[in-house]
Amino acid sequence: QEDGKTIESILDFDPNTGNKCKDTSYQKDGKTIKAITDYDPNTGNRIKYTSYQEDGKTIKEIRDYDPNTKKLSKETFYHEDGKSFISIIDYDPNTKNTSKITSYWEDGKTIDITDYDPNTGNRSKYTSYWEDGKTIKAITDYDLKTGKISKITDFDPNTGNMTKDTVYQADGKTVRCIKEFDPNTGNRSKDTYYQEDGKTIESILDFDPNTGNKCKDTSYQKDGKTIKAITDYDPNTGNRIKYTSYQEDGKTIEKIRDFDPKTGKEIKK
Repeated sequence: QEDGKTIESILDFDPNTGNKCKDTSYQKDGKTIKAITDYDPNTGNRIKYTSYQEDGKTIKEIRDYDPNTKKLSKETFYHEDGKSFISIIDYDPNTKNTSKITSYWEDGKTIDITDYDPNTGNRSKYTSYWEDGKTIKAITDYDLKTGKISKITDFDPNTGNMTKDTVYQADGKTVRCIKEFDPNTGNRSKDTYYQEDGKTIESILDFDPNTGNKCKDTSYQKDGKTIKAITDYDPNTGNRIKYTSYQEDGKTIEKIRDFDPKTGKEIKK
């Protein structure tokens, strides 16, 4: 350092290749380590950077580099104990864009993971976890072009099965469809489709709890309340067996069509 006595850094070289292999920088006292940079002895390229907290022993951050491209590949941030992670950021080796961010609780359990599209840099998926850090709480999918939300899937904390799947319109805000699942079996129980406003119901599709096949499809008029038509399905085959359309009052039958449950062909009108 400026006094000519206190060490600022020490650069070590590989005895075989002559390339630098380690660069150790020190804090103002010239004794406590501030950071260590490791190099590939064959190429001389930086492969790892480790910074330390004020005690010079506890790790604060680690940066990993690709030895061939020299690009940053991963950043790891630590809690005060220098052992448990705060977060890990992964980078795409070709585009340099972030590819994944994983966040952790102080006990080391995973909070959430955010995946990114390496080409656009937009989020592609967000996964949050329950307190155990293993069971998925919800997954949010994003449109790769716009970066807007396309779907949110919720999971049951006890069984780990999917409980709800919310699909959004192109704006990433307006709901297009909500799919509900039985938390015990994982079978789909109901699909609710919405009109352009994302609030008024367009139709409801019910599923058989035992087979998981659709059993009834109820479509509604523009008010989202008055029934327009009901289609019944055979719960075993999933084939259409009956279609009933209603007049404007939603109660008076207009037409009934019957179908063969095995072939799905119309047999009576």
